[in-house]
Amino acid sequence: MIGSPDTGFAVTAAGAAAGLAFGSAYFAVMHRGVVLYCAGARAMTVGALMIGRLIAALGFFALVAHWGEVPLLGALGGFLIARTFAVRAARNRAA
Repeated sequence: MIGSPDTGFAVTAAGAAAGLAFGSAYFAVMHRGVVLYCAGARAMTVGALMIGRLIAALGFFALVAHWGEVPLLGALGGFLIARTFAVRAARNRAA
């Protein structure tokens, strides 16, 4: 049934799961770019990774926006949770 509380939760959870998966990949690629940069990789390689990440993020959030505002908010929440995990992992590697 459209508009039931279960449907709202389901689409929010699906958006959050998609955002978490995409965010994990996004921050893994970001980490790879930092490692390459610190290893002295060419600026074009690191720049291409950065531009690719940004284009992928725009495409992902544009796609989720077509599903509606509730999945979009869920995807953003999942993406931010992935960011939290990535920051914690980076702090643990630095310590």
